Amino acid sequence: QQNYIRGKITDYWLKILNAQAVRNRLRLVKRELLKAIKETAQKEKEVHLLSIASGSAQAIFESMLKAQKENIIVKATLLDLDPTAIEYNKKAAKKYNLENNITFIVESTTNLEKATAGAKYHIIEMVGFLDYRPRHKAVRLISRIDKLLLPEGRFITANMIPNPEQYFMKWVINWSMIYRRPKELGRLLTEG
Repeated sequence: QQNYIRGKITDYWLKILNAQAVRNRLRLVKRELLKAIKETAQKEKEVHLLSIASGSAQAIFESMLKAQKENIIVKATLLDLDPTAIEYNKKAAKKYNLENNITFIVESTTNLEKATAGAKYHIIEMVGFLDYRPRHKAVRLISRIDKLLLPEGRFITANMIPNPEQYFMKWVINWSMIYRRPKELGRLLTEG
């Protein structure tokens, strides 16, 4: 009985708009990352990239592999508070033969500047983390990220928009997020 119910919830989960949005977001992030990498590589010998709250870093790895095929050198730093995410990323980096191009940091965004030791980046990616930051913390974090970007640097981020499934996400899946419309995300970025 319990496995049947769990199976039904999983089937529903895979088809809901939020799950589709996450899959589409991965495609968009990979596209934007690769575009930013290629444009930066036209001016720089190496592209320096920081992923904040990197999670599985799938978009980072796939973009780096595509860039590598075009002889573009990308040096990435993956920062995540979860040591299991960093361990997963270390194994993935080794599998993809990218371990010499990646620095791994287990740290909170609270210590972002200290953890990155004053480094500056061409590209900073933070996708999926603003969904959990209240407005005042989001603005403060974006302001701190802006200081880590090199001139003409790029910040790639995203936020889930309000949708009818957010109540299912909160009350059934127990996954509370902060949903923002594009204009609200734009205001956060401008203020930050």
